[in-house]
Amino acid sequence: MSSKSLVSSERDWWVNYDLDEALALQCKQWMPDFEELDDKVTGLIVEGYKLQTQWDDKNQCFACYCFVVGTKTPNTGLILAGRGSTGLKAVRQLIFKHYVALKGVWPRPKREIARNAIDD
Repeated sequence: MSSKSLVSSERDWWVNYDLDEALALQCKQWMPDFEELDDKVTGLIVEGYKLQTQWDDKNQCFACYCFVVGTKTPNTGLILAGRGSTGLKAVRQLIFKHYVALKGVWPRPKREIARNAIDD
């Protein structure tokens, strides 16, 4: 499956967000047990998110993609990715980005802001 098939509408945009050095280290050191990871994944699903994990040919690693399905959240229309050397590490990075680094609100892509600001 290509990453293009993840996009559910023309308004879905990838969130370009990389962890800075300190957050990347914190993410690598975060070793949630099964129950904690299960709670976080279940929480995302209950909030209306869908998670999809697959091999990412372009980046040669596993990727976990998260996007909103059928509900309105501040992140509707966006796709957040986590990556790792294993599928579980990709899920873990995505969970860390969503809950810790971004506190549940993903940054809107600059092109969306620029497009909305143009006065035609």
